[in-house]
Amino acid sequence: MLLDPAAVRRVVAPRLAADDDLREVLLAGGLEEEQVEEVWTRRPPGRLPGATSQAALLEWLQSSLTDEPVRFSYLCLRKAPGLMLRAGPSSMPQLQASLDAVRELAAGQLTPRQFSFRVAHAPELLLIPAAQL
Repeated sequence: MLLDPAAVRRVVAPRLAADDDLREVLLAGGLEEEQVEEVWTRRPPGRLPGATSQAALLEWLQSSLTDEPVRFSYLCLRKAPGLMLRAGPSSMPQLQASLDAVRELAAGQLTPRQFSFRVAHAPELLLIPAAQL
């Protein structure tokens, strides 16, 4: 059975455009090319939220993690690629609530830099609902 080239283009072209968009978002967020490739190879299977949502996630991570926001956001996405699935607008409040819960648990014990470092090295905490933290 031969594949219809037009059908392949209809299916593959949008996927390639979305893939390129995600890479562009990561590059625009300050990640280096090799960091983008590392995050890319660890991305979860299936369709990810669009570039606008990914940009919002990256902006949120970088604004939440002080001192070295680009490095810390890269570590978060590399270590917890599931974050990319939660980039949609309906999931961002849950991510913020989880971050706030982690921040509350660490209140007074860590400097902002230490807190950002800890989150960057255990980003899977952001995927846990706040009520369970």
